[in-house]
Amino acid sequence: MKSSMIASLLMLGLAHGLQLSAQEKDDIKAEIDAWKKSRAGQLAAKNGLLPEPSNLESGEIDDGSEEIERFAHTKQVVAELNKKHPHAKFSTNNQFALMTEDEFAAFVKGSFSA
Repeated sequence: MKSSMIASLLMLGLAHGLQLSAQEKDDIKAEIDAWKKSRAGQLAAKNGLLPEPSNLESGEIDDGSEEIERFAHTKQVVAELNKKHPHAKFSTNNQFALMTEDEFAAFVKGSFSA
Protein backbone atom coordinates (compact mmCIF):
# COMPACT_ATOMS: atom_id res chain seq x y z
CA MET A 1 0.00 0.00 0.00
CA LYS A 2 2.90 2.36 0.74
CA SER A 3 4.29 2.22 -2.77
CA SER A 4 0.85 2.70 -4.34
CA MET A 5 0.29 5.69 -2.07
CA ILE A 6 3.58 7.21 -3.10
CA ALA A 7 2.92 6.52 -6.77
CA SER A 8 -0.56 8.04 -6.53
CA LEU A 9 0.84 11.04 -4.74
CA LEU A 10 3.50 11.72 -7.32
CA MET A 11 1.56 10.74 -10.41
CA LEU A 12 -0.81 13.63 -9.78
CA GLY A 13 2.07 15.87 -10.76
CA LEU A 14 3.54 19.04 -9.40
CA ALA A 15 1.41 22.15 -9.72
CA HIS A 16 3.62 25.21 -9.89
CA GLY A 17 2.42 28.62 -8.89
CA LEU A 18 0.50 27.81 -5.72
CA GLN A 19 -0.65 31.04 -4.13
CA LEU A 20 0.79 31.09 -0.63
CA SER A 21 0.94 33.94 1.85
CA ALA A 22 4.23 34.85 3.50
CA GLN A 23 3.03 33.18 6.71
CA GLU A 24 2.06 29.98 4.85
CA LYS A 25 5.50 29.91 3.22
CA ASP A 26 7.17 30.32 6.62
CA ASP A 27 5.01 27.54 8.07
CA ILE A 28 5.79 25.17 5.21
CA LYS A 29 9.50 26.02 5.43
CA ALA A 30 9.39 24.99 9.11
CA GLU A 31 7.62 21.75 8.12
CA ILE A 32 10.29 21.05 5.50
CA ASP A 33 13.04 21.65 8.06
CA ALA A 34 11.34 19.18 10.44
CA TRP A 35 10.80 16.69 7.58
CA LYS A 36 14.51 16.89 6.65
CA LYS A 37 15.39 15.96 10.25
CA SER A 38 12.90 13.06 10.25
CA ARG A 39 13.69 9.51 9.17
CA ALA A 40 11.97 10.16 5.82
CA GLY A 41 14.01 13.30 5.18
CA GLN A 42 17.23 11.58 6.22
CA LEU A 43 16.48 8.71 3.82
CA ALA A 44 15.78 11.22 1.06
CA ALA A 45 19.14 12.88 1.65
CA LYS A 46 20.99 9.56 1.92
CA ASN A 47 19.41 8.29 -1.31
CA GLY A 48 19.96 11.52 -3.26
CA LEU A 49 16.25 12.32 -3.51
CA LEU A 50 16.37 15.96 -2.45
CA PRO A 51 16.03 18.54 -5.22
CA GLU A 52 19.14 20.29 -6.43
CA PRO A 53 19.20 24.02 -5.69
CA SER A 54 17.85 25.91 -8.69
CA ASN A 55 20.31 27.38 -11.13
CA LEU A 56 20.22 30.97 -10.00
CA GLU A 57 21.62 34.03 -11.67
CA SER A 58 24.89 35.04 -10.05
CA GLY A 59 24.31 36.93 -6.86
CA GLU A 60 20.83 35.52 -6.23
CA ILE A 61 20.12 33.60 -3.06
CA ASP A 62 18.21 30.31 -3.08
CA ASP A 63 15.32 31.10 -0.75
CA GLY A 64 13.95 27.55 -0.80
CA SER A 65 10.85 28.56 -2.74
CA GLU A 66 11.07 25.52 -5.02
CA GLU A 67 11.07 23.18 -2.03
CA ILE A 68 8.22 25.15 -0.47
CA GLU A 69 6.18 24.81 -3.66
CA ARG A 70 6.91 21.09 -3.95
CA PHE A 71 6.04 20.38 -0.31
CA ALA A 72 2.90 22.53 -0.42
CA HIS A 73 1.71 20.61 -3.46
CA THR A 74 2.49 17.28 -1.80
CA LYS A 75 0.47 18.37 1.25
CA GLN A 76 -2.43 19.34 -1.02
CA VAL A 77 -2.37 15.97 -2.80
CA VAL A 78 -2.16 14.10 0.52
CA ALA A 79 -5.24 15.96 1.79
CA GLU A 80 -7.15 15.14 -1.41
CA LEU A 81 -6.15 11.46 -1.25
CA ASN A 82 -7.15 11.19 2.42
CA LYS A 83 -10.53 12.72 1.58
CA LYS A 84 -11.04 10.46 -1.44
CA HIS A 85 -9.90 7.30 0.39
CA PRO A 86 -11.11 7.61 4.01
CA HIS A 87 -10.01 4.09 4.95
CA ALA A 88 -6.41 4.76 3.90
CA LYS A 89 -3.84 7.02 5.53
CA PHE A 90 -1.64 9.17 3.29
CA SER A 91 1.08 11.49 4.58
CA THR A 92 4.17 13.45 3.63
CA ASN A 93 6.21 11.16 5.85
CA ASN A 94 8.09 9.46 3.01
CA GLN A 95 11.40 9.98 1.26
CA PHE A 96 9.71 11.01 -2.01
CA ALA A 97 7.84 14.07 -0.65
CA LEU A 98 10.00 16.64 -2.50
CA MET A 99 10.26 14.80 -5.84
CA THR A 100 8.43 15.82 -9.01
CA GLU A 101 6.49 13.31 -11.09
CA ASP A 102 9.34 13.12 -13.62
CA GLU A 103 11.96 12.63 -10.92
CA PHE A 104 9.92 9.88 -9.31
CA ALA A 105 9.28 8.17 -12.67
CA ALA A 106 13.01 8.19 -13.43
CA PHE A 107 13.74 6.79 -9.96
CA VAL A 108 11.22 3.97 -10.38
CA LYS A 109 12.38 3.21 -13.92
CA GLY A 110 15.97 3.00 -12.70
CA SER A 111 15.05 0.61 -9.91
CA PHE A 112 13.48 -1.83 -12.37
CA SER A 113 16.24 -1.70 -14.98
CA ALA A 114 18.91 -3.12 -12.70
